[in-house]
Amino acid sequence: MKNIREFDGNSKNVYLNAVSRKADEDLRLRLKGISMGLGYQYDIYDNYFNTGKLGLLQRNIGFSNSSVDIQSLYEYNSVSIRDLREAIEKNIPATVRYTCQYCTVTPAESFDHYLPKEEFPEYAIHTNNLIPCCKTCNGYKSYVWRNFVGMRLFINLYRDQIPDEKFLFVEVIDEGNGEINFRYYLDNPYGIDYQLFRLLESHFERLRLLERMRKKAVGIISELENSFITSKMPIDEIIAVVIETAERNFESYGSNYWKSIAEISLVKSPIFLARIQ
Repeated sequence: MKNIREFDGNSKNVYLNAVSRKADEDLRLRLKGISMGLGYQYDIYDNYFNTGKLGLLQRNIGFSNSSVDIQSLYEYNSVSIRDLREAIEKNIPATVRYTCQYCTVTPAESFDHYLPKEEFPEYAIHTNNLIPCCKTCNGYKSYVWRNFVGMRLFINLYRDQIPDEKFLFVEVIDEGNGEINFRYYLDNPYGIDYQLFRLLESHFERLRLLERMRKKAVGIISELENSFITSKMPIDEIIAVVIETAERNFESYGSNYWKSIAEISLVKSPIFLARIQ
């Protein structure tokens, strides 16, 4: 999980550009008619966004009658959104550009509206409200994004600083009959800020990340077994190579990358080593 650098351009210009591309003249006129009021709402969003108070932002019901019109601007495969997607992707390091950073498990192939467009249609194409993610995370996140006291339930990849400290761990489990499995879990032995760690716990729970990581990690077992079996290197040297490669991937994907954690835990596990010796 890595932070994403926000869009460099102007959200209001993105809105006006999307409006200008609409073929329906009446729709264009209606959307232009609310552009000044919407621009003011964008300023409010930016203020809450920049001060870390998004959880307290309230919908402006004055845009209820324009909800359908505004949401029509968000079409994932439209030219406007495609151009925006490419601009945001350029801000993401190439190594993780096409991987969902909500989970680091699945390719990023959609935008998450951090503030759901159903509740906040006025921010349907606000650039800082659109976060690249996979369809699985998008579906799990859905429209419930905060609790009843305004505490956010998901990491905002633009604004919440992802900790460098390790908080994701895995246990290698012997299931018997020659089967190995994993148990991923969160812990805070290195003193991550309490509120941030609670947010991480909520994020992982609601996106089913521990189970999704476990299922994905099972495939690593046979991959590593084959590496040990086919390599002519001594076992100790293979282990060193696996650990070195995994640690390099921490640099790209973050210090809590599920795959690297599983690889290192496997090659250090007596359960796994007993299978290959």
